[in-house]
Amino acid sequence: MDSTTAGLIGALIGSLTGVIASVVASSSQIRLEREKWERSAKNQQRQELLEAITEFSKIASCIFSSISNVTVSAYGASTEDDLFKIFNSYEQEVRNQVVQLYSAYTLIAILNRDIYYSFSSVMGHLVPLYLEVLDATKSIRIEISDIKSKDSNAKFDVSAISKSKLPKKYVEALDAYDLLIKKLSESVDFQEFENLSKLPSRSRKH
Repeated sequence: MDSTTAGLIGALIGSLTGVIASVVASSSQIRLEREKWERSAKNQQRQELLEAITEFSKIASCIFSSISNVTVSAYGASTEDDLFKIFNSYEQEVRNQVVQLYSAYTLIAILNRDIYYSFSSVMGHLVPLYLEVLDATKSIRIEISDIKSKDSNAKFDVSAISKSKLPKKYVEALDAYDLLIKKLSESVDFQEFENLSKLPSRSRKH
């Protein structure tokens, strides 16, 4: 092999080595960038999930509070007007809150099916309870209307009627709240969740 041919082969090998090194370096960079992007995407998805859980939990807590408040307030109502104001506030506020709750619940379903299924038991407690109290407020209105239709001057105890139609729904609401906390602790890093957003406190003193 003459020196010219040897030189060409050497140059070719050197060129190929450079190309291979470049390809390897490029592939490594692409892999690193991909891993970085995947980590970023996972972190973003986790952040979105935590925010969705936060929103769901806040709204659920507001509904628990509304159910508890409407029953306790109705127990203490002294007049028909006071009672109906309590019911009107509940019916308007909670109806909107339930719509928002379903929106947050749907977003959780998109982001994490396991947590979505875990929270189904919370929804299974909360929504029927909301509807039950809503039906009770309507039933109380009808009962009072029937009494007044028979005798416009009739005296009746609105608190007693409320207690007969709303037997301790605030206790069920607090139990449902406890279930929410339990499901949160099972489904997410509870410390991380609490750092993101504190849940409202609640008390059984009614």
